[in-house]
Amino acid sequence: MATKSSSAVEPNRGQRRHPDNPRAYGVLAAAGQLGIGKTKVRELIAAGDLRAVCIGRRVVVPGTEIDSYLDRLLAGSGPR
Repeated sequence: MATKSSSAVEPNRGQRRHPDNPRAYGVLAAAGQLGIGKTKVRELIAAGDLRAVCIGRRVVVPGTEIDSYLDRLLAGSGPR
């Protein structure tokens, strides 16, 4: 029976993040992160206030964009 030595290092097959800290959120999950409804998230995306990307037919919001949006709101430069 072959065993891996403790010094063997597996190649990193992409940067996986913990499920509690994803890199991007679907519209519903982004709404949950922001504490608003999915319709409001879609309105923010359409208005250009919240950036999103399409992967196939799915719209996803990068976690960094959620943080940036909240930062703009806190700075007073975003919509009220």
